[in-house]
Amino acid sequence: MGAQCKACGVPKTIGKTHVWRDGCIVDKASGRVALCIYEVYNHNTFVEEMGKQLGFSLDPIIYNASVHASRSVITDMLVPHPTLGKLAFSAPFYRMVEGLMCGIFKSIGTGCIDLCVHKKSEYARAYIDYPFNLIQCLAIVAGALQAVDGTRYTYRIVKSEDVTEVDFYPSSRKAEIEDVFERLSGAELTPRESSAAASFESCPKCGVPRELGELLSFDLPRGVIVKRQGGERVILGGIGSFNAMFRELERELGDSVDHISCGIEKESTKRNLVEAGLAGKAWGEGELRDYLALYGTGMLQKMEQDGEKLTLTMANVYVPSLVAGRLAGIWENWHQKECDNDFSVENNVLSMTVQPRT
Repeated sequence: MGAQCKACGVPKTIGKTHVWRDGCIVDKASGRVALCIYEVYNHNTFVEEMGKQLGFSLDPIIYNASVHASRSVITDMLVPHPTLGKLAFSAPFYRMVEGLMCGIFKSIGTGCIDLCVHKKSEYARAYIDYPFNLIQCLAIVAGALQAVDGTRYTYRIVKSEDVTEVDFYPSSRKAEIEDVFERLSGAELTPRESSAAASFESCPKCGVPRELGELLSFDLPRGVIVKRQGGERVILGGIGSFNAMFRELERELGDSVDHISCGIEKESTKRNLVEAGLAGKAWGEGELRDYLALYGTGMLQKMEQDGEKLTLTMANVYVPSLVAGRLAGIWENWHQKECDNDFSVENNVLSMTVQPRT
């Protein structure tokens, strides 16, 4: 699982388990949207800035959403193979499965996670190094443990130095956790076939888009992914986790979440483009479609210019405010001026207008 493709450098496990289609990175086994390429700077800036603006920590929401997403990713891989799933999660084979899961975590850039002890349904210990975000890494481990033994875990940080040592144990808040878990299960993440198409060339050995290996460098021992141009750290983040997190935020705070998160993402995107040496970059429709689809953020259907107003339509968008913020950031970087934008979503289709601020 940990080996990298000799042709493109992408971990083989990504090509074996995922496919790029209809603007999404889709889990082959379940057919559901699974991942997107996302900058760690954007992720952690969003968590910090959103927490400041809302006046409370996002940690509990992030933890619950990511536990659910992690558990779903592991179980989705075994949906077509119920007999294998039963065998994999029974003694003594589940320890092999846990080792494979830690390899998957490294492949998607979460950091180096080592699950060193696990007594099913009772206790586990993990060591975490180079985490992209510690709370989410803790949730990823807890979700994976739940996939193995059905137990919902909470955690206690034993030691937080260069390497974080964490104990996991069954949560005592069963009723509350059950309610949250059921609520987070509701999203439909199966992409619709798109009339537009991205022009990717496949790696001849592993099948992932050749552009993926050109864009990213994978350091598997540390579980770190960086952009080859500029060295910025990214993750192959879970769409289910983002989707669930935003549903929880909207449940608490309503539509204001979309406006706030769009603005934060816009500023982070502008910063990233400048850091990558792309200040002032202009985009054609096909180039923008390929960029967005490679990142797994959706499929650009239409891009029309009417005077100074740009209209965009994107299908299979599962975290709309982040995609809208990215598009607004691309526009502002392109035109070197501030914009007003408006967007709406219906059946996971994003309709957006962007124009100079008046």
